[in-house]
Amino acid sequence: MSKGIFEPILIVMVIPLLVFAFYMSTLRGEGQTKYIGQLQMELVDFYNEGEKFYFYSELASRYGSYKAMEQLAENGGFFAESECGRTDDYNRWLKGKRLCLPNKEDFKASFEEAFKGALDEYADWFTDTDKIIDNSFTTRLDDEKLIVEGVIRLESKDQKLKYSLPYHFEYDIWLLREIENLKNSVSDTMECLENKDLKSDEDINNCLRYINFDYKKEGGVLKVDIAKFDLNKDITIKFVLDFSGGEDNLFV
Repeated sequence: MSKGIFEPILIVMVIPLLVFAFYMSTLRGEGQTKYIGQLQMELVDFYNEGEKFYFYSELASRYGSYKAMEQLAENGGFFAESECGRTDDYNRWLKGKRLCLPNKEDFKASFEEAFKGALDEYADWFTDTDKIIDNSFTTRLDDEKLIVEGVIRLESKDQKLKYSLPYHFEYDIWLLREIENLKNSVSDTMECLENKDLKSDEDINNCLRYINFDYKKEGGVLKVDIAKFDLNKDITIKFVLDFSGGEDNLFV
């Protein structure tokens, strides 16, 4: 076969093959046609949606940890009101001889509230997408370290695309160390007061020397405002030690 005859026959054979290849490269379903690369692009977009929510989850946890420290410091380490009540806008750590000290679970509760609130705010940004988002998480405290673990799950409404992305965040909660030191100081003071025969203000003042922080004395109430600098803003730890009140009045 000569070269001149071969070329037209080759062209005639190639054209049907190209048409067939193009036809096979399309996916027909529900009245839509997905061309080469379209499905891959949808997968990439779906994956990026998960990565974006992962990023927002990290922002929310950082915000939550800071917000929780700020709120806890303002409440004297408590999530809500102290069992000893309040004096003005200060939670009491002590009323008479009764100690009411905060614990780490108060921080966990405060963080989870702040974290969920931030996540809900970020999740609102996804309402225009066809993704179903679930972000379940757990928190725990290891000494003064906050550990946040969870899984972001995305699923398209037609359930054809699914994606899970686990995360693990850790934050040093320095406020817990500060509060623990303050609690030890108050506990030592109360131990001194309970073990001595108090007959004068001098006896009480000798025990108050165990307190290693500044306070403002107003009658039988010691008001505490301790400012700590963090993230370009002061976080102030506020509480009162109320030694006054009925038979438990420690001040003569």
